Order: sequence, then structure tokens, then C-alpha cells
Amino acid sequence: MRAVVPLQSFPTMKKPRIAVAVMLFAVIAVAETTKDSKLDWKFSEEIRRLFSPPMDATIEQMRTWADMLERPIPDDTEKWGGHEKYRERVALLRIDISKQIIAAKPDDQTLTSAYSMQWFPHYILAQQDKTKIPSFEKFYGELKQQNDIHGRKLDLFTCNIMSTRGAVVRDLLKVDKDGQEKNIALGKELLAEYDALLEGKPLGKEAELFYCSGKRDLLANLTRHDENLLTVYSAFMKEMRELLVTRTSEVETAYFYTVFGSPTAPKTTPEGQAEWRAWVEKLTQRIAIAESKEDRSILYGSKVYTLIELLQNNAVTDEECLAFAKELEALVKKDAGEGRAYLNDIYNMYSILFSREFNRLVASVLITDEALQHLFASAHHMLYAGESAYGPGGQTIMMHFAFGSGDELFARCTPKQQAFYLNAFAELLAETEKVEKEWIAAGKARRQESELPPLRRALGRLQLTGQDIEFTGTTLDGKPFDLKSLRGKVILLDFWATTCGPCIAEFPALKEHYEKFHARGFEIVGISGDRAEDKAKVVALVKARDLPWIQLHDPKDELFQRFHCGAVPTCLLLDREGKVITISARGEILKEKLEEMFR
Repeated sequence: MRAVVPLQSFPTMKKPRIAVAVMLFAVIAVAETTKDSKLDWKFSEEIRRLFSPPMDATIEQMRTWADMLERPIPDDTEKWGGHEKYRERVALLRIDISKQIIAAKPDDQTLTSAYSMQWFPHYILAQQDKTKIPSFEKFYGELKQQNDIHGRKLDLFTCNIMSTRGAVVRDLLKVDKDGQEKNIALGKELLAEYDALLEGKPLGKEAELFYCSGKRDLLANLTRHDENLLTVYSAFMKEMRELLVTRTSEVETAYFYTVFGSPTAPKTTPEGQAEWRAWVEKLTQRIAIAESKEDRSILYGSKVYTLIELLQNNAVTDEECLAFAKELEALVKKDAGEGRAYLNDIYNMYSILFSREFNRLVASVLITDEALQHLFASAHHMLYAGESAYGPGGQTIMMHFAFGSGDELFARCTPKQQAFYLNAFAELLAETEKVEKEWIAAGKARRQESELPPLRRALGRLQLTGQDIEFTGTTLDGKPFDLKSLRGKVILLDFWATTCGPCIAEFPALKEHYEKFHARGFEIVGISGDRAEDKAKVVALVKARDLPWIQLHDPKDELFQRFHCGAVPTCLLLDREGKVITISARGEILKEKLEEMFR
């Protein structure tokens, strides 16, 4: 019924193999303890059946499995209570897995990995429900206790745990707006620990990457809330730049160069943008002399993300970024082994260029044939240019074409352009299906569930234009309704839900249109997709908003599915003969169409 936006992925880091006994204990214990936790036993059983790792899995595989749990199945989340409930349940399951590994008292490296697995689920829970913030704070206390137990040693365990603490502080600052002062103080305490950890000690290579990157990330986040720390941040970055000259390993050199050699100026000011453009040139020069594939990979990664951020601030042109994406693409073709490391970089660059082109077209009053051809060519290219967590370029294509914006773009096209759009979209869908099957067969997809259903719904929705619409239903007060009874009138079908903010925000404009054109033959039929048990909420909202038009209730999503509604609001405008004029009858488009029809 409603769109399901893919969640952020949880970063994986390579860790040593976890003992078979520990894994057996962890996974079996999860099955036992879950029965008594807040999780639904049937839910955890099905999730484990879908995603269970082998008993001799590495900790990296375990984390990847936990990452998969964060990716909801778009068409199946309703049976678990909806999208948010699904996220809550998988987060709790993931925390359970981590706790069982910790309870098995594994080695230090496995222990740090298990603790880092908990950070993101705690963030998800606190983000959805503010009452979970104390649990997030308690988790921070557990991490600090681990540092206390281990002792303040300049080693990997200490630096890893401190780095996770820094991530928790950052996310507490995001979710706990009332506790900003307290959480900033927490971050400063951690910063003091970083300083004390290094006093009188040389920075050994074993832990230096984690120490330096952890402290840098903490400082970068704290300076957003306390400008007084900018001088501390700048001094630390200068210190790290001086350390560059002592590095001999290619990978370490590239890492330190990209992380600590980059400017600290904001990318939002002309001066800062000039510094960052100069940084792009330095990266280009360094790439040209790099001797190892690992070094080039790190440098290319830094360049692509710098360009993306500059692109978002309109500090570089699309043409510059397109040229760089093609440079990476040529590298892939030249050396498939090395080039695979750049697939995500190419994807990220193409995806943002695709997004900008798409959004420009949506906002455009005059859409050219050439622009539409370029857009679909870009979409096809993304299928092969790079990979996302959801498959070959699938996430960006799905988000733009499947959820609303594509409907608006289609609505602004001429009839001739709409014909091209339908054919091009059908070809894109067929190609996406082909590539997705290849990825799944090759074991390259990070999840086995298809991301194609939203695209199929989008195509079905586009194909409604020009079709006759007929259906029956039941009004909120239980009376039978037949759309044929309104034949001869201009009809707006408004698919909505009480939980949809944009739907409710449209009501004032719809009331204006209704008052202006109703007497001249305009009718609105609202179709609520709320569940049966929420009918009282629908009735109350309709009464509170004083909505005078016909309201139907579709608790089983029968009409939503019939008319391919992947998200709300979805608004179809029908002419007097019952044919669909547009599938994006909202805002200015609805106003223009009504004024044209009642001229």
C-alpha cells in the first residue's frame, strides 16, 4: 500500500574467523532466547530460515547476514505489522545475535565486531521510538565499561571500541534533540580520552588507522555542534598531514593522504569550494603516479565522493563528473580485476547524475524528446555501470521511476512522448529483470528477493492512462458504491491513508477545487487504504477535516492493487467518459487540468 524506502546498509569490516563452537552457541542461543524476548517467534524462525548463515561462518559473513536483516522485503512487511515494525523486529533480532556472541566470551577482535553490530540497530530503534534513547545510552555505557575493563592501551581493541563510541555519540546527537548539551559533553569526554591515550606514547602502526580515523570522525561531528573545536580539529588534521611523510606502505599512504590531506573548509562557500576543487586536481595527479591497484582504489574513491559533494553544491558541472565516470568505466573495461573495485564509484557518480537529470525533467514545464531519450539511456547504462546493495543499479532506478516522481514526469509529457516513455520503460523493466536474474544466479546480489515489483506496479500505473475505469466498493458509512453512477462527471480518485502526511496536506487544495468546480460536474472519490481496525481513525479524520466528498474504505488493498498504487498519495483524474487523463493529479498538474476541462 505504501512505499517502502530501502534502509541504509550497515558497513561491514573484515574480521578474523569466529570459532565454530561460538557460532553454534550464538545462533542456537538466539533461537532459544528469542522465544521470551519482544520478538515474535514465528517471525524470527522465518527470518532465520531465509537468511541463516552456515554454522562455520566468518564474523564478516555473520555481519553481512545481520546487514541483510536490515533490508525489508517490500511486498511482505505488512504481514509483520508494517515497515516500521519490521525494522524494529530485525533490529532486536540483530542485537540478540550480538549479545549471544558477547556472552560466549570470544577473542578481542570478535568481541569488538560483536559490539559494533549493535550500534546501528540501537540507532534504528531510537530513531523510530524516542523512548528507546535510554537503551542507546546504556549501550554507550557498556562500550565505555569495555574500555575500562581492558585498560587504556593503545591497541586495536581500545581504538575499535572508542571508534564505536564515537559513532554512538554522533547518532545520539541526531536522535536526542533535547539532550544535545549532555551528548556534546559525552563527546568531549571521549575526545579527552583520545588525547590521554596518546600522551607520552608513540603512535604505533598496529592501531594508528583506527585511532586517527576514530578521533577525526569524532572531531568532525563535534565541530558541527561546537565551533570552538574547529581550531582543535584543524590542528589535529595538520598533525596528521605531517605524519604522512613517515608512511611507507602504499595503502597506508593513500589512506592517510585521502583522509588527512583533504581540506577542512566547508563545501558550501566559494572559498571552500575552491580548496576542494584544488584537492580534486591533487588527487588526479596522485592517481597518475600511483603504482598499486590498492592505492588507486583509495584515491579514486576519494575523488568520486569529493566530486559528488561538489556536484550537490553546484560547484562542478555535470560534464566534469560524467567525464570522470567514463574514465572509471574505461578502467573497468581495461582491467576487469582491478576495475571491479570502482563499480560502486561509477554507480554513485551515474546515480547522482541520473537523479539530477530526472529531477530537472520533473520540474520542467517543457520536456524535450532528446532529454527523455538521454534519461532512459542513462537508466540502461546504470544497470551495468555499477552495483548497489539491491542489485545492478536497481535502487536509484526503482526510487525515481516507481514512487510518484515518475508519474509526474509522465503526466507532463505530450501524448507522443508518453508513447515513447511507455515503450522505453517496458524495455528498461525487461532489461532489469534479465540483469537481476544474472546477478542472483552468479551469487552477486546481496539479497535474493526481487526489487522488481515496484517497477512492475509503476509500469501498470502508467498504462492506465487512456483506459476506462470501472469498479464498485463500500463507502465509509457502509453503503454500496458504483463508479458508473458518476459517469458524465470529471472524477478525481484520491488514494490516501491517515498515516500519510502528504495526503493530508493535499486536503485544503482539494477542498478549494471541490468548492469551485463541484457544481459544474466535478466529483472526488477518496479511497483510504487503512486497515480494517483503523476505520474509526479514517472516520474521525474525515469528520475533523470536514471533507464533503465520497469516501471509500479499502482495508484489503483490493483497489490499491488493481490500480497499481505503490505509494500514497496516488491521484487519478478521469474525464466524463470514465477514461484516465493523468495518473499524477496533484498540485499544479491537477489545477491546470481542471481549469482546462471547465474552461
